[in-house]
Amino acid sequence: MQVNQWRSLMRCKPLLGTYVEITAHTDGDYPLAYRDLTYCIEKAFSTIQDLHHRFNFYAENSELSHLNRLAHLGPLAISPQLKAILLIASEMHCHSEGLFNCGIGQCTLRLAKDQVRFGDLADLQFLADDHVYAIRPLCLNLGGIAKGYAVDCAVDILLKQGVAAGCVNAGGDLRVFGHQTQKIHLRMPHQCHTLIELGVLQNGAVASSANYFYSPTSTANLGQRIIHPQQQLPSNSPHSYSVIAPQCVHADALTKVLALSQQIVHPCFERYGAKPFIFYHDANDITNATLKKIRH
Repeated sequence: MQVNQWRSLMRCKPLLGTYVEITAHTDGDYPLAYRDLTYCIEKAFSTIQDLHHRFNFYAENSELSHLNRLAHLGPLAISPQLKAILLIASEMHCHSEGLFNCGIGQCTLRLAKDQVRFGDLADLQFLADDHVYAIRPLCLNLGGIAKGYAVDCAVDILLKQGVAAGCVNAGGDLRVFGHQTQKIHLRMPHQCHTLIELGVLQNGAVASSANYFYSPTSTANLGQRIIHPQQQLPSNSPHSYSVIAPQCVHADALTKVLALSQQIVHPCFERYGAKPFIFYHDANDITNATLKKIRH
């Protein structure tokens, strides 16, 4: 009897403003050699890097910056990648009743509120032939969804290349696929260098959001904080918010809905098959109870 032997490979690179770690596994049913695993991982990294360049809010030559500058002047052609993430963001904006809104770029740049009357996702129209048009000037920032989308795209690449199982982890936004499982750890809000185990994840994604490293009175690093779209102000919540979902793009976006609504029963979670968790500051447990094994 032949026993299947697993081959594993892990690589890590700085991308998306964090470190991205990709692990790939193969077995006898998916006989990829070491060099093939290397190729698959590099192809996934290339996809993430391409998305990083396209969606970079702070780069003047990114496709997102190009859209922000020109979409209100007339119909603008955009790439399938940008169109895909904008469609997801617009859908989540609608179903979250505006709590998830990428149109908060002016807040992350600390622009005066009356300097320009920017629109948001509700002002973006999708036209034929991958064109868009904005009713008002836009200042979209995809920071609340881009990491999750990039993780999903990397997983799709690995699966298409025949990788049997693995994990893509972009600074805590991660997705696990195949037969492997992954232990999930969260930072304690009041002791950010201490971790607590949430459970074991299989065939699913998890994302977390919190203001671990920011002072409530500081205006620094606004681009990395949760912004309330209606109030146009950063959230000062001391708690940690995590969401488990089948797709990382949804888990990533829904952490903002959870943080701003403070509702673990928000209709968005059921719609996207998601499980929300709030880890309260100075608490020793997590809402919804710690799950020993989570599958999607």
